[in-house]
Amino acid sequence: MAYNPSLLTKLAGKPGDVQLWTYSSADPLATAFAANYFADASVRGMQRGDVVTVIVTSSSVPVARGQATVVSVGSSGATLSVGVQELTATGAVLPGTAVLELNHGTIAIAATLTVVPSTTLIVKDTSATGTAAHTLTLTGGTFNGTNTVATFNLRDEFLMVHFDSAGRGQVIANVGEVGLS
Repeated sequence: MAYNPSLLTKLAGKPGDVQLWTYSSADPLATAFAANYFADASVRGMQRGDVVTVIVTSSSVPVARGQATVVSVGSSGATLSVGVQELTATGAVLPGTAVLELNHGTIAIAATLTVVPSTTLIVKDTSATGTAAHTLTLTGGTFNGTNTVATFNLRDEFLMVHFDSAGRGQVIANVGEVGLS
């Protein structure tokens, strides 16, 4: 099937804030999450950071659901991410990111994340050399009740953290020597 604009609904939010969208159709998740599927995204006011929930139906009965974050919006439509974000330069982590990859071998990436309560985040240094001292700085929460900065100095260092309803993190795994401060 093809994208049907009448099935895309904005549920909440206003331009400049994170907006929540829902789309329900028989199209598979992979089709709906393909680049530029939402061809009129710009005209509709969809923007980077918005969250889109797609519900796949069969005979009007929901059979699957997926959620993605809008990475970019252009004249051809929107590009979505299903929870994985790679940063190759300093920048903000998009809302809805569950897996963050820090990837630059010679320039230190300074990533920032506004904690979303009741979520789990995985962060990995995927740089070829991994010696650039990438950092992830949190706002609105902590990694372990105290620390808000994680420093990744080696390739394949990995941190998995669950944030409770107050945004207070609990480190589930620290592979390598990810420094917390």
